[in-house]
Amino acid sequence: MYRSHVLQTEPFAEVGGLAVDPHHRGDGVGRGPLETAEQWANTNGLIVIRLRSNIVRSNAHRFYERRSCSVEKTFHTFVKQVNESGSGAVV
Repeated sequence: MYRSHVLQTEPFAEVGGLAVDPHHRGDGVGRGPLETAEQWANTNGLIVIRLRSNIVRSNAHRFYERRSCSVEKTFHTFVKQVNESGSGAVV
């Protein structure tokens, strides 16, 4: 979790990553971290939580939707390697 602020919106909480071992998906282990994220956002005065999920992760999407999350938008992520070694900045 971290606080994020971009020009188009008020500050919000963002889940930087949430992953569950494939053998434990559907067992409810994702609920705790998401509830903790909600508490963190509330404690920090943020009224919105955002997270990203790959478009092919339909089971994860259902998990989030069952927890009152909704799709806000869909977008592409563009990546550019800026040097041959691959260790440079990525845009």
